[in-house]
Amino acid sequence: MTSIAASSLPTPASAHPRTGHSMSGAEIIVQVLAERQCGSTVGEISDEVARRIGAVQPSSVRSYLRLNTPELFARM
Repeated sequence: MTSIAASSLPTPASAHPRTGHSMSGAEIIVQVLAERQCGSTVGEISDEVARRIGAVQPSSVRSYLRLNTPELFARM
């Protein structure tokens, strides 16, 4: 099983206009990974993002991770 870890953190944004959350889903993904020293699986990331902001499609998490590897994330 492949784990993914954050390699840098983005600057937090203001409240999202649609959800009202102070962080976007993308920022929460990075935050979740930054909090986990050994990285996480896509399922673990999706579950934690959903816990923080509500339902999230695992395919959206996978897509964000794929588009930002290796710039923000590293496969472990």
